[in-house]
Amino acid sequence: MASSDSYLHDDRADIDNSRWMSALEDNTPWQELSLIGTHDTMAFYGGDSVQTQSMSLANQLKAGVRAFDLRCRPINGVLAIHHGVVFQKTFLGDVLNIMKRFLADNPGESLLVSFQEELTGSSDDDPKRFHGIFPKYQEQFHDVLWWPETPNCFPTLGQTRGRIVDYSDIKGDYEPATDRGMGN
Repeated sequence: MASSDSYLHDDRADIDNSRWMSALEDNTPWQELSLIGTHDTMAFYGGDSVQTQSMSLANQLKAGVRAFDLRCRPINGVLAIHHGVVFQKTFLGDVLNIMKRFLADNPGESLLVSFQEELTGSSDDDPKRFHGIFPKYQEQFHDVLWWPETPNCFPTLGQTRGRIVDYSDIKGDYEPATDRGMGN
């Protein structure tokens, strides 16, 4: 176990909490849950001033983490995971695939994810910006992404089991690219 003055640098998941949510009632409202989450999820590179994680995403999920803060920078038509200017050597599609596999193996669980644009600067109507690219991910992962039909709508756990709840929409940050009835 290596450590520094900043934080513990341990990747182990010594406990398996992969299915803790499955013990909760389906009618449990999300706003009554207290979730373990990570800030700047996937920020593994850049030294102690940038790195916020040492545990892999798979180990975070195994340990019971269910809330994630994903910072994405649009680059060449895809969303790269960034913490500030530091590229974190992975892309949003890779992260969503790991989450999707976890949920397939643990269908009683749900994940709360905030998708955010990192390093803004282009105009809002630029199709190469976050809001122009993110709908491609919504389409590709439509079977696992859940977003409310109306902003600030908090679902029950039963409505979202086996899904990634897009917290960005709960806050009303942007509209879904297409109406697929995911809130039902």
